Amino acid sequence: MDEMPEFPRAVLETLRQPLEDGTVTIVRAHSSLEFPSQFMLLAVMNPTPKGDSPTDEISQRQMERYLSKISGPLIERIDIHVEVPAVPFGQLDSAQRGTDSKTMRQQVIAARQIQLKRNSSSTKTNSTLSARDLDEFVRMDAEGKILMRQAITELGLSARAYDKIRCIACTIADLEDCMDVGVQHVAEAIQYRLLGRHL
Repeated sequence: MDEMPEFPRAVLETLRQPLEDGTVTIVRAHSSLEFPSQFMLLAVMNPTPKGDSPTDEISQRQMERYLSKISGPLIERIDIHVEVPAVPFGQLDSAQRGTDSKTMRQQVIAARQIQLKRNSSSTKTNSTLSARDLDEFVRMDAEGKILMRQAITELGLSARAYDKIRCIACTIADLEDCMDVGVQHVAEAIQYRLLGRHL
């Protein structure tokens, strides 16, 4: 979804059930039907309708109004939030390159194999684990647990956000081929959940 806040709010809110349950329910007068609906949602948006970042109090209020078109409950159901700042010219002109697609694909395949083996299932990846599954399968070190407790308390994160952070931290650990979820994995995962604090 490009420019997510430009979609009608009623349309956006219909995404909540399939994002949460992986199903779509159609209700009619005499019956209801449920259809499977597992998908990956990729949504992007600018901070303001003009696409620029706020520079004063007026533009800050404009940004808040624009972002408020996306409800908190919908944002909570999106696993990863990434804020992309403006890139300085020096970096645009740099010869340095990130990880290439082939290497990244190999890392993802290896991480998924770890997940399927750990979760004792041919289909259960980290993103589909329930809270009970996370309690059983995800081993977090002591420092990670302390950081998680601080984040939940100080940022006021919900139980849903807690489980999302555990899923993401576990996936980060899998990409690094780590058996346990460490404090560095938890810290990175928390960074991917901060957009909801602005909405």
